[in-house]
Amino acid sequence: MPYRNLYKLQQRLVRKNNEKTTILIVDDDIDILTVAGRSLEHAGFKVHAFVDPLMALHHVRNDCKYCQVLVSDIRMPGLTGFQLVRKVKDLRPEMKVIMMTMFEVNKPEFEAVFPSTPIDAVIRKPFTPSQLVEKIRGFLGAMAQGATRRVGIHGPS
Repeated sequence: MPYRNLYKLQQRLVRKNNEKTTILIVDDDIDILTVAGRSLEHAGFKVHAFVDPLMALHHVRNDCKYCQVLVSDIRMPGLTGFQLVRKVKDLRPEMKVIMMTMFEVNKPEFEAVFPSTPIDAVIRKPFTPSQLVEKIRGFLGAMAQGATRRVGIHGPS
């Protein structure tokens, strides 16, 4: 299959994924929750936003069939972002996780300090809405590439 057709197939898979992909955002700061949620909706995702991490966890247990990405703050009352991620990963190990933090830290540093909290990315506050959208699209693009490889579609060698 020519490279151009492969690219079109991957783009269709990402768009199709976006149609049923739900992003779960958890942050006790309503302003961040609102801006991030609206930006993701504008980008074509369904968004479930929670200021209460315990309610978000309940939602993952009972209602979040298509949730593929969790975006969580670290410091929250009731349940920290670390605790939330561990509990969500116990329920849905395939879910991608982005941690939001005010601290300047990258993924390897985060994993070294918090090895029991499995994450896929860290985004530093304040971030632009497009930075968050780009990270999520990157996950979905990688998932689409994996799907094309599994069905035997390859680009030029």
